[in-house]
Order: sequence, then C-alpha cells, then structure tokens
Amino acid sequence: MSQVIAVSLLVIFVMAGVVSTQSASNGGRKNGMVQGVTRDFLGALVPKAVLLFESGEFKREVISDEVGRFEIKLPAGIYKVTVKKFDIFDRFERKSVKVMAGKTRKLNIVLKYDLKKYPPETLYPANEFNRLPNHLLRRSAG
Repeated sequence: MSQVIAVSLLVIFVMAGVVSTQSASNGGRKNGMVQGVTRDFLGALVPKAVLLFESGEFKREVISDEVGRFEIKLPAGIYKVTVKKFDIFDRFERKSVKVMAGKTRKLNIVLKYDLKKYPPETLYPANEFNRLPNHLLRRSAG
C-alpha cells in the first residue's frame, strides 16, 4: 500500500513539474490567436507574406498561405507586427496589436507598393504628351 502511495505521489510531482515547465515557457501567460489576410491596396490577395510578431524578447514568424490567409497562436500580450513581401511592397508595421488569452484577434493587413523603387508607368510619358494631336488636347465645350 505504501508503494502505491509513493508511486502516486511521484506521478503527481512529475505532472506538476510538466505543468509548471509549460507555464514558465510562455511566462505563465495563456495563449490567444491572431488570424487575418494580407492584401495589396487594391484588394488583391498577397500570398507568402512573412509576418513577424515581437513582444520584448519573444519573436515568432508566420507566412501567409496561397490566398494570403494566416493564423498564429501567441502568448497573451502586446505585439509589434512587421510584414515584408519581396521588394515591391513598402515595409508594414503595426506597433500595438493586443492578443488576449483565449480570444481570436482579427488582423487584416493592407500592403502598399514601394513607389520609389517601382514608380507607376504612364500611358504617355511627359515628353510625349506635347506630341498628341490637337483634337485630343482640346477641351470639349459643354
């Protein structure tokens, strides 16, 4: 009988150690979820965007899927979110994304094109505009 009690106590202590180790690994905080979609400013889905979530020393990355969706489980806290996607987009950063234990936070991200590296092309370059026929340059009366 005393062996059964000793083994039971040993199992209880081992299980308590496992639970306390799991709690310590995330600072005793419970997890929440962040879900969302990455799009460009025109609304097109942006697949394979790399999202970095940072809170103090804690860092975790997730990559959006083929249709721009992402989902990540994080310890409760306030996060800075940074997104990089190739070189065609400006860097995206949001500084205060709050993740609450047991809750799902929606985070839809709109990426803007880097217009310095990739300026928009025009139909008529500036020096070509003066060569247009006059009937295209005249304003209509009315």
